[in-house]
Amino acid sequence: MGPPFALTRAKPLRPLACIVAALVLVLSATARAQAVDPATTAAARSLFEHGVAAADAGEHAAAAELLGRSLALRPSPVVAYNRAQSLAQLGRLVEASEMLVLAEQLASSDALHEAASALHAQLEARVSRLTVVTSEETDLVVQLDGRPLGSALLGTEMPIDAGPHVVSALRDGEVIASVERRIEEGESAVLTLVVPPRAQPVALVATPGPQRTSGDGSIDLPLVIALTTVGALAVAGLAIGLGVGLSSAPSPVVGNLSPGVVRFGP
Repeated sequence: MGPPFALTRAKPLRPLACIVAALVLVLSATARAQAVDPATTAAARSLFEHGVAAADAGEHAAAAELLGRSLALRPSPVVAYNRAQSLAQLGRLVEASEMLVLAEQLASSDALHEAASALHAQLEARVSRLTVVTSEETDLVVQLDGRPLGSALLGTEMPIDAGPHVVSALRDGEVIASVERRIEEGESAVLTLVVPPRAQPVALVATPGPQRTSGDGSIDLPLVIALTTVGALAVAGLAIGLGVGLSSAPSPVVGNLSPGVVRFGP
């Protein structure tokens, strides 16, 4: 009769499985450490209570800030759901929708999950949509309300809160095109930036006259100066010679020759 059970050696984990297993252990240990940290729990609870009190008083901006700090200390579906309600009151529907997605993911009860899903569906119907299109997609920086808009978002419909929005195109740090539009709640809008093409530099072509160059291809300036000087001296010498010749011509001498004949003396 054999033994009631047999011991078998476990198969070794592959490297990727080992990494995943180690990561799960680390995250589990971190979660347990956060759960048993009384100081963090107390601070998160205090911020949550102050946030709820601010929301009850109609101070939704303060409530959203306090509940966000509580959520950063300790993720909670209840805190996320309450913060989503305050954000919705402020018109920040996109951020509120993301909070409800988090609440759905963390919900530990069916009632909370259903409440978050129902509110999420209501807000999604109110969220506006925007598509930004440019006539030229190269060599540009596109901004939405002063913040850079990634090239992957160009031509793609994206959720956006209702209100006035400005889309600008910059080239070399200068705004070259801009469109401003108020988008209503639940509206789907398309904003097109008509971008002027980059100005092409004008090439100036000069036609030089014949020039003598030296052996290395550069203009022989000393030769030009010498020829100019020689030419000037030649002109001056010609003028002087003419002047001297005219002034030294002999005067006519009247003799006993026939009338009309002029004799020149030595």
